[in-house]
Formats: sequence, structure tokens, C-alpha cells
Amino acid sequence: MPRCPSKSFISDILHGIYMIIVQILLINLLIALFTSTYEEIDKNSTQIWKFERYQLVKEYYFKPKL
Repeated sequence: MPRCPSKSFISDILHGIYMIIVQILLINLLIALFTSTYEEIDKNSTQIWKFERYQLVKEYYFKPKL
């Protein structure tokens, strides 16, 4: 009596289906992480742009006309 069971055709099919499903889920997770990172960077860049614009307006407002 062998200690390891022999591989069957059904286990190969189930393993292949499992691997395909896992790959699809991991790709979707990666896309979601990229999207959240992009939104965070976009939000921060807009805030920085507004701050720099405010500094420029303030600088020219207090500068002498001549």
C-alpha cells in the first residue's frame, strides 16, 4: 500500500481552476491598490498646487508696485 495517493485527473483540473481564480482576484486587488494610490497622490498634488498659488498671489500682492 503506497503512502502517497496517486494524482488523479480531477485534482489537476481543480488545481488549474483554483490557480486561474486566484490570479484574477490578485490582479483585481493590484488594480484597486493602484487606483487608491493614484487618487491619494492626485488629492495631495491639488492641495500643494493651491498652496503654491496662494504663496505666489500673496508675494505679488505685498510687492511694491514700482
